[in-house]
Amino acid sequence: MIFKYLVYLFFLQNCLAIKLIGVNLKSGALHVGRTTELTCDYLKWKQEQLYSVTWSIKYPGVKTNFFEYQADGSKSTPSSTFVQVDEGSSEEQRVNIRILDAQEEEVSICCEVKVLRDSGYGSMKPLRKEKCTDIKVLAGGDQLKVDIWSSHNKAEVGDTMDLVCKAKETPDPEPEYAIRVNGEEIIGVKRNNRLEARVSVNEDHFNPTRRSIGYRPQGSFISNAILVECLGKFGQHIAANSSMTITRGSKQSTNMPLQAGRGEVQRNSRTFFNDPVQHRDHKKGIPCHSYVIVESSFNQGSVIRGQISGEVLEDITSPTKTADDRLETSEDVVAILNILGYHGYQVVGVGNSMDNRMVWTLERKYFEFHQDEL
Repeated sequence: MIFKYLVYLFFLQNCLAIKLIGVNLKSGALHVGRTTELTCDYLKWKQEQLYSVTWSIKYPGVKTNFFEYQADGSKSTPSSTFVQVDEGSSEEQRVNIRILDAQEEEVSICCEVKVLRDSGYGSMKPLRKEKCTDIKVLAGGDQLKVDIWSSHNKAEVGDTMDLVCKAKETPDPEPEYAIRVNGEEIIGVKRNNRLEARVSVNEDHFNPTRRSIGYRPQGSFISNAILVECLGKFGQHIAANSSMTITRGSKQSTNMPLQAGRGEVQRNSRTFFNDPVQHRDHKKGIPCHSYVIVESSFNQGSVIRGQISGEVLEDITSPTKTADDRLETSEDVVAILNILGYHGYQVVGVGNSMDNRMVWTLERKYFEFHQDEL
């Protein structure tokens, strides 16, 4: 009878000890060469205090620890030729790792939690639990690259800047985006695989004493300028960063069209046609049009070639960038023509491609800035 009671107490203690949920990751897989955040989800009982959290990796014939977190906040990262740990961004319940090669198609990531349990009689009993999760290892894709866009190259107090943070190519998996202004993250709205934010400029924005934490030295800030950054993140790990500087001054900037000899205009061929700032004050009578080409697709979809504005993109279902100035969508070509027509485009030419697909050329005048010329 006493033996059964002791066995019952043993199992009761183990059932109450550490509720370990397991290892989780948002991306669903580990990508070679790309940092991935893993979390060890667990709960401690009131009588328990954390001793350590140990992470390990298993694959046929091998099990090795790669990160350990102690209750006092100390960390240790054993060396490994297969997995690399970003120790700075790894904490008690989170670790950021990078698989260095594709020697295994699947691995098990294990999380072991050790606690000290107060027995109630002044003694501490060590307890431990471990759970493992099988995770696919995928070949690394292209390195993540992000871009920041601003409605202003120059700004003054009272101006409102529109900012967009997005990846240069369609990433898989998609990261989380963040926008920083002078090193401080601001609230944005996620829309169509990008993050958009609006900033009202005040005098504090031109204070050069702030810094972008973990990225840029103090000297990178310029007096009377605003540093704007786009971050691509997987969990807490920042995988990509892009920045630009908004200088103090009127909206017209050196990138705007400039008058040249005999009334000609110098243009920035990559941004002039889709940047409202570039159009606002140029000389009247200068042609100011945008052209795109729409092609029908063999598999019931459309191809759009040329630069189009963010407003147009918002109305197109799941546009996929396949090359510079080239988008593909599952939308029917008639729907695309109607969307472009709604935004002011007109068909100015129709033909057939070499492989006998229908092709439309559309033109749009920037009527927002030329209403007096219509």
